[in-house]
Amino acid sequence: QTARKLWEIMAAQSRGFVVLVIALPASDYSTTGRGHYLGYGVAVCPAEADEVGAFGNGFPEACRVHWITKDIKVPYSAASRLVNGMNNNYRIELTRDGFEVDIENGTKLLQILSPRFEARDARG
Repeated sequence: QTARKLWEIMAAQSRGFVVLVIALPASDYSTTGRGHYLGYGVAVCPAEADEVGAFGNGFPEACRVHWITKDIKVPYSAASRLVNGMNNNYRIELTRDGFEVDIENGTKLLQILSPRFEARDARG
């Protein structure tokens, strides 16, 4: 599952999309963070098709997350009105790890996490 998601991230980036990751790094998981969004960042993977192909069918180890912030503590309930149109309209706060979120609600979530967030078309 994780490897497939990483391949999807690389494919999206090769089409010019910026992929945001809303999570927290494994080293920061603790009971104090339960029920809260604690950070978000940008997935950084090879974006060129030939770079993606260079990995063959193996695990794309060149992917990493560039954390924009790990210093927020926003309760999941702050996103309770947002639904994930790409996951049977489940509330985003209940969506399991690894699910894609549609652009509109992903943008709204980022605005909740960072009120100064301004959406831009990264493809130019």
